Amino acid sequence: MKLTTTLALLLAASLIPGSAMARPLQCDWDYGVSEADTTRDFAERLHLEGRIGASVNVWNGCYKVEYLGTDGKYRTEYYDPDSKRRLN
Repeated sequence: MKLTTTLALLLAASLIPGSAMARPLQCDWDYGVSEADTTRDFAERLHLEGRIGASVNVWNGCYKVEYLGTDGKYRTEYYDPDSKRRLN
């Protein structure tokens, strides 16, 4: 019975399209400027967009942004360092 359930789960997982499966975020980070300078500049941009007090760190080559939302909940967002587009 366990084998049948396991096989059914594997089959179902294989039918999920690749875009729907979770993939780890990864960005390229190869800049001539320091990480501190670029994250500070990006934090200033986010502040201007209304994300007051956002902390910006480089995580897996991407910008990891943590801030308190207007609803009082903490948010985490990831951005591509080249395009500055949100990834999640």
